[in-house]
Amino acid sequence: MASGGEAIHHHSSGSFPAEKWNGARHRKQPWRELKEELGATLEKCSPIGRVVHKYAETPEQLEILFFAAAILESQLTPRPFEKVAWVLPKELGNYDFLAANAQLVANLATGRIKPAEILENAQP
Repeated sequence: MASGGEAIHHHSSGSFPAEKWNGARHRKQPWRELKEELGATLEKCSPIGRVVHKYAETPEQLEILFFAAAILESQLTPRPFEKVAWVLPKELGNYDFLAANAQLVANLATGRIKPAEILENAQP
């Protein structure tokens, strides 16, 4: 979970590093997004969610893709964010998230999505 930073991330709200794109912006690979936003090297990943959302600050809807990811680093460098926190899924309800993250947060907090189990079957 990360907070603060660039315009699309409200300073008081939490967010997940995620790939946001519209028709004018090509999709990046998840490894590139992790490297840009957290300075992390991706070991393996698997998609866990997708949402289409329109932020008040954007002229059009964005597709946001979420991934369960295993990374090599134990220390992260939160580049566009003010801080990064590792929390248990059940603790996610204690944080204020952006509206686009609401369904994913609920699914993680209630155990409907279990990233560790999903990653067990993911290809490197």
